[in-house]
Amino acid sequence: MQNDESTLAETAESAVRNLIADGRIEPGAMLVQTTLADRLGVSRTPLREALNRLVDDGLVERRASGGYRVRPVTAAEVAEVHEVRAHLELLAIEHSVGRHGRIDFAVFEDLLDEHEALAPDDVDGQFDCNRRFHRAVIAPCGNSYLLATIDRLWDHPVHRRITRAYVEADPGNAARMIEEHRAIVAALRHGDAALVLELSRAHLDDGYAPLTS
Repeated sequence: MQNDESTLAETAESAVRNLIADGRIEPGAMLVQTTLADRLGVSRTPLREALNRLVDDGLVERRASGGYRVRPVTAAEVAEVHEVRAHLELLAIEHSVGRHGRIDFAVFEDLLDEHEALAPDDVDGQFDCNRRFHRAVIAPCGNSYLLATIDRLWDHPVHRRITRAYVEADPGNAARMIEEHRAIVAALRHGDAALVLELSRAHLDDGYAPLTS
């Protein structure tokens, strides 16, 4: 059984992770432990443990002079994440084309309608709908290891930052994302593998562009 300190550390870790991923604590910002502990309602001991865990995850860094700060995400790092995700997801898409059934297309339509109803600046909602759409596209690929690997990539906090950067870069980007999703679904309906891959590749490139250009 976990002790209270360990439970508090996990709670604090999750809270700080979300604050960073959602942009409420900016990249490069110093994490003042007394202020942050008061904000989260925990003591400094579990908070320090939480911050050390986030250091191990690469989300936070220790300063040589002492203290912690949010580690900025470099364009090179985003480009690396993009490269890996694009290769894996396009492979999964290639194996999925022609395997979607009536229920799958009904799920696509529900997801697209749900996404369309969101406010463009609802970053959490935009991220969630986008992730569920992409997961639905590759679900029939038949390779559980490939799916699990892509899921782990999505779990990386950098993806929430990428979504935030994308929807904030242009007020029309949220609608553009949905339009691109609809085009991918239309190509899937026709079983046009080449077009699905072309549209998906362009869609992935577009989504990462605000943090790589």
